[in-house]
Order: sequence, then C-alpha cells, then structure tokens
Amino acid sequence: MLNDCLAGPQTPEKAKQASFVALDVRKLRYGQFDRRAEERQFVSVLVLTEFSHWEPKSINVVRACLDKVVVVPDSILVNAFERFEAAFGPVFYDKIAKDKFENDPEVRRIALEVIRANDNGRIFQDIDDGVLKRLAYLEGSLRFIG
Repeated sequence: MLNDCLAGPQTPEKAKQASFVALDVRKLRYGQFDRRAEERQFVSVLVLTEFSHWEPKSINVVRACLDKVVVVPDSILVNAFERFEAAFGPVFYDKIAKDKFENDPEVRRIALEVIRANDNGRIFQDIDDGVLKRLAYLEGSLRFIG
C-alpha cells in the first residue's frame, strides 16, 4: 500500500480534503468517523511541507481527522533541492518524481543520502510533540519512531 500512496497535498485546503477522505475511508471500513485509540491496522498519515504557512484552524482540522500529522522541515527540503540541482543542473525539478526515484539510480542515491543524513531517516517532525521521527513498518503496522 505504501507504494500506491497519493501525491501529497500542496495547500491547506487540499490537506483538509485529504483529511475528509480519511474520515470517509474510516467510516467505510469501521462504520464510524471517530479515530480509534492506538490504531495499528489502518493508520491515516498526512505529510506536510511549508508548515510556517499553516494557520491554527487548518492544523486543528487535520489533527482531528488523521491519526498522524507530520512535517518535513524546510531545511531538509532545501538540502534535497540543492543536491538535486548540483547533480542535474537546471532540469533538476524534472527528476523529483516517484517514477524517477524508482527507475533512476542517481535520483534514488541522492534521495536516500538526504534521508540517511538526517539521523538515519528521521525526517518527519511530529506536530504533536515536535520530535523528529522516521517511518517504519514494524509488527504489521506503520509506526513513527523517535
């Protein structure tokens, strides 16, 4: 399932729409909209960027609907863009795509180096506790490890 995820939202409005999709899927699967404590079978996750642009109201909406909301800090994204530009020149933006990650060894190498350079994959800042975490699949469920 992880490989078939949708592209991330680009605006707070799209993120709120993603939150409502999570509610709909939860209702379809469990017959209720409410989040389940310690969910492990069906974890809804929203990954945000440019978090400084988010107002409290939008943050509250996504937190209420999704099991986990994390942010990739700007410093990590800037580092990744700088490395891609150094490697590929002015066409670097075309290299930032899922199919390029899967099929271009140089793209994959750079992306994984950026991830590993951040405390071995801790690139997701949890908005609940502010701690940088890495994503892992452990004991049959998706988890964020601090």
